[in-house]
Amino acid sequence: MGDADSAPKTSLHASVVDDLGARIARGDLATGSTMTLDELATQYGVSRTVIREAVRELQSLGMVDSRRRVGSEVLPLARWSVFHPKVIGWRIDSGSMRGQLTALTELRLALEPVAAALAAQRRSATQAEKLVDLANELYEAGVRDDMDRFVSIDVEFHTLILHAADNELFSAHADSVSAALRGRAKHGVLPHPVVHSFELHQAVAESIMRRDPVCAQSVMREILTDVVGEIARQNPRQYGTGPVSS
Repeated sequence: MGDADSAPKTSLHASVVDDLGARIARGDLATGSTMTLDELATQYGVSRTVIREAVRELQSLGMVDSRRRVGSEVLPLARWSVFHPKVIGWRIDSGSMRGQLTALTELRLALEPVAAALAAQRRSATQAEKLVDLANELYEAGVRDDMDRFVSIDVEFHTLILHAADNELFSAHADSVSAALRGRAKHGVLPHPVVHSFELHQAVAESIMRRDPVCAQSVMREILTDVVGEIARQNPRQYGTGPVSS
């Protein structure tokens, strides 16, 4: 019986967390507003236990603070764990999508070119070979318009570069970069020309393979600069649905 109860509770918990987090990110629940367990339990039609677990998770993300006899208070953005993949996803899906995509890509612009240069110096032979393979697979998936495969490869490519830099602080951003890539793909932000972006990914991989940090850094910077420009040009309400390479 315990096993039967645990599955729906887990599903309910995840559903409540996702909805509450999204509402806070959109501003539907404004900074300073409060919610009691009873109010939320009634609103979502679930037990206080499920609500309590959901609030605890949001509290761990810095989005709410719970106080006895007051309830859970929505905290300002400055308190949020803005690098957490869930928070990134909620913010990308919110009305401030353009700003969040721009901020994330600007962060990547500061981070990934240096990571690519370090990867060119520190990568293992296995990592270098894998990057070249991934760049070629990325190109093929993009040309075939195989979106699911494309996004999966793109995430693996960029996170592998962060790990190949052999610096735990770069590696620590891998989940954030993955969330940014998946969020952009979800909304179909498409850099132009697409084939040129694929070719740039191949150039980064080849630079890392031949241990050329200057070229790796320069090409990665070009990739991300193009993305920043494309986000600025496109209307986030009218993004296409094609593959996104960044």
